[in-house]
Amino acid sequence: MIKNSNFKRLLGVWTTSGSIKSEHGNLNLTGIDSYELTLDGHFILHKADVKMGVESSQTFEMIKLDSALDKANMQYFNSKGENGKMISSITDNNFNIEGNGLKFSGKSLLSVL
Repeated sequence: MIKNSNFKRLLGVWTTSGSIKSEHGNLNLTGIDSYELTLDGHFILHKADVKMGVESSQTFEMIKLDSALDKANMQYFNSKGENGKMISSITDNNFNIEGNGLKFSGKSLLSVL
């Protein structure tokens, strides 16, 4: 549940910036992300509208909150018709994500709301 999770810091709407290491090289990421608690506090719904390099992408993602306070499993679906699973962690103020061929590390720069 969200009660003790480090992921509760994500709740809200954010302007986000970071870099992604993928099979296509390093790409800068900028965009707007929103995180809202859902399904009785067991999940966070993450909606992203971002630009990775020169490509725009929209993503819906479910973050599963379980007994780990600083790690979570994630399932995503994006505007390209892709989907997959990733593992994320929050260490200090860094949000890290690892998945199939993808590694993201970033910080939220400014809360919009």
